[in-house]
Amino acid sequence: MTPGARPFDELEIGLLRIAARQPAGLGEQLRRDEYGLLRAARLALPDDQSTLLLLIDQFEELFTAVPDPAVRDQFLSSLATAVSDPHSPLRLLITLRADFYDRPLLHPAFGELMRQHTEVVLPLSAAELAEAIREPAQGAGAELETGLVTVIVADVAEQPGVLPMLQYALM
Repeated sequence: MTPGARPFDELEIGLLRIAARQPAGLGEQLRRDEYGLLRAARLALPDDQSTLLLLIDQFEELFTAVPDPAVRDQFLSSLATAVSDPHSPLRLLITLRADFYDRPLLHPAFGELMRQHTEVVLPLSAAELAEAIREPAQGAGAELETGLVTVIVADVAEQPGVLPMLQYALM
């Protein structure tokens, strides 16, 4: 999922997509309190042995697209509570642009989780970027015009936040 302007709605949509059974009132569960995500994940999963990996891409949207700081705080609290519970079925993986790294650190519980569990992924080199463009195209059977990859790499190399735009442009 991506947070968008309404992260709880996006989360509800994502959970309903994978839910083994369609729990009624999932959205209300999510928004009720900081335990909402933990309850909702348990409702969506088929049994107590299942695990859910929640991937939130472009996590910076929580700080750029969500106008209400209270919603941001509640969302961060829900995530922190859900992954901090030792019996939680939820695992969390977020992607966050480096220029937004400080924003979630301001939330005490979520910031502490980030401090303890961050894995830094360095920007792609020009060769890695070219491969990231070329390989999926070849896998899909598409032919790229000679020199196109070089032009794209030159246009996007070393620009922050360009990978999501490149992803959409190449779809």
